[in-house]
Amino acid sequence: MKKLIGFLSLFSVSVWANEGGIPTFFNSESNKEYIALIDHLVAVLPKNGNPEFLSVLASPYGLLDVQATKFSDDLDKNSFANFNMGVMGSAIFDTEQKYVKDLPNRFLCHQSSCRKPRLQLAKELTSHINTIEAFFTENPTINLVSILDQYVYRINNAFYTPDSVIDYIPSAEAGFVPSAEFKQYVSAIERSPYYKIEEQTLAIRQLMHKMGIKVIQQVSASQLRIIVMGISNNQWGIVYSPDNSYIPVLGERNLQGFAFDDVEKLAENIFYYQTN
Repeated sequence: MKKLIGFLSLFSVSVWANEGGIPTFFNSESNKEYIALIDHLVAVLPKNGNPEFLSVLASPYGLLDVQATKFSDDLDKNSFANFNMGVMGSAIFDTEQKYVKDLPNRFLCHQSSCRKPRLQLAKELTSHINTIEAFFTENPTINLVSILDQYVYRINNAFYTPDSVIDYIPSAEAGFVPSAEFKQYVSAIERSPYYKIEEQTLAIRQLMHKMGIKVIQQVSASQLRIIVMGISNNQWGIVYSPDNSYIPVLGERNLQGFAFDDVEKLAENIFYYQTN
């Protein structure tokens, strides 16, 4: 991934957008949707912001971690994740090649010096599995909670900030989330339908902050995922399968098309994992 991201950080978005250099995983419609999304993000984010914010906004299910939810091919999903990371680094933050290229090194770990504390934290997180599972059971309309910081977070497809709520609609062709299709709610009256969701998720978000968890996700009835940290397809966390029907396997791919390159069993139905 690092080599590809290094190339993409040099990649001119204008050449891709205007001169027909469409990636193979795009068709003409999804290409238009992605260009519209970039225009939207450029409009809402500070121009050439602090590069350090890139690792926050592009964290798993963050504002810049665009998901192509209608892609069906795992390799396309993975290739798009790499592509998107490079475009976000150049189009949104105008970062240097080396900075974007080195970002995965912040999250990948194969040495015992970093793996040991990760496994220790993963084991500590297993004690909160029942609480997280109960949260999703009690709130069946919620399948994803992602926190960027104490005051900015995502619930399903809606991003919450102190100033507004932006609820994204998946794009028609590629299913991009975020996308250029959204509804923004600013006033207290407009935001009132979302206040209940904020209250419903307060306790679980506080737990996530306390334990250093970026994302909790109810993938299916048989799979619950906790992402501790990551960027693009470089992520780590734990997977829990209540009925023991899902087992991550080294070399195989998860729902996002990301390959498992480290897996360790923590309990009968709980696994530590890293993807790359």
